[in-house]
Amino acid sequence: MEYINLTNEQLEKFSGHFRNDDRNYGRKIYVQNDTLRYFRSEGNESSLAPVSPKKFKMLGVNDDVIIKFSKSNDQRQMIVLINDAEPIIYDEFTPPSNSLSSLEEFTGEYFSPELSTTYKAIIKDNKLTFTHYRSEDFPVSVVKSDMFREGYYTFKFERNDKQQITGFRISSERVNNLWFKKIIN
Repeated sequence: MEYINLTNEQLEKFSGHFRNDDRNYGRKIYVQNDTLRYFRSEGNESSLAPVSPKKFKMLGVNDDVIIKFSKSNDQRQMIVLINDAEPIIYDEFTPPSNSLSSLEEFTGEYFSPELSTTYKAIIKDNKLTFTHYRSEDFPVSVVKSDMFREGYYTFKFERNDKQQITGFRISSERVNNLWFKKIIN
């Protein structure tokens, strides 16, 4: 496959945050060192090489991944094609603020009756971080309001009618909506 050259100004037009609600995936596209980057999570990103003005090939992955950018009803979209499978469509969105004060409301202890275990959410290095006595601490990244992600795990926080956090549901490829109830602020 042949690549073309695009200027930083041309590449910047594709920068943004994109979300696929069906799969709970959020992606960040940005330019670094004259290269468009596809960011999944900390330490998990790929370079994108332009093959046409709006089409890119993902580099450094085992699959054949093509990324296309388009606009539908004034909504920017990113279309991901993996090995000629059905396209995965991401809509552009504006991520919520992740200021320290907004993260504080998510801190506390959360208990899963199904697993009989408790995780603690704290602020560490300016990030919401989960701790458990049997595992290493892991920070989560904000995806959208009341939703965070770490690797393949999505954390959806739930609120009562007074807008207080009551707990969260965690989902991944193997787990769907596992409930953790907030027990201590």
